[in-house]
Amino acid sequence: TQSLPTYPLKDYLAKELKVSVNTDNPGISITTPTRELHKAARLTSGGLSKWDLLQLICNGFRTAFYPYKKKKLLIRRVEKIIDNLIKKEQL
Repeated sequence: TQSLPTYPLKDYLAKELKVSVNTDNPGISITTPTRELHKAARLTSGGLSKWDLLQLICNGFRTAFYPYKKKKLLIRRVEKIIDNLIKKEQL
């Protein structure tokens, strides 16, 4: 990644654009969402904060190609997990 340009991901998040980090097909592209998030953090000047990562992950769920009702339930589950993580950090 040293030869790759800096990616303006934080600028996009600051402008409240609904951006996410995804994989097309992990079986073909031989990657994982975690690996792609690490790559995005390395390409972003100053890296990504925990909040940036949470926003990217939530945006990924919100923009997923998934049936609406199932996606809504999944997003609620994810939001509860994130809420618990936030509460844990505050202790």
